[in-house]
Amino acid sequence: AKSTPMVIVRIGNSSFRLADGENHHGPQRPSGYPQGWGVSFLLIQAEPTAWVGLTQALGLMRTVRRETVAKFMAATCVGLLAAMLGFRAFFYSRMYLEPGAPAGISDLVDLALGLLLILALAGAALSAAWLAFAGRRERLVAAGIGVVVVAVALSAGPLHNLVARWASA
Repeated sequence: AKSTPMVIVRIGNSSFRLADGENHHGPQRPSGYPQGWGVSFLLIQAEPTAWVGLTQALGLMRTVRRETVAKFMAATCVGLLAAMLGFRAFFYSRMYLEPGAPAGISDLVDLALGLLLILALAGAALSAAWLAFAGRRERLVAAGIGVVVVAVALSAGPLHNLVARWASA
């Protein structure tokens, strides 16, 4: 017969103290502090069917695979590059620019998309590096994601300039 796992759940906090001059009428611990003072813990017995849900809720079980996160990050990089190029081609020149101003709202949007792309590239590179240490199959996925990250990083600048020339012509 399997034993049912026990779970310790913390309740309360350690910041509660009796104010000076207050008397505590009740049971005392051997330390002299009143019972119930400080942090309290509750020991519960989890049912076998609820154990999986409880561990997932407490974050003790990995529910998302590393591969999925890394692939999502790489796809986000490609999507942001496409959004940046699409914005530059179709919306940049149509947005308002105050006469005599060196930059307008379209420049700020373009800058924001560029910064998001840099952050996404950094996140994808970190997730690929994280995958590279996981195992043989994961190393192949990490190498593929690394190729996507390098390709997007190296092509973003030239493609951005090319689209800007085509849109202004």
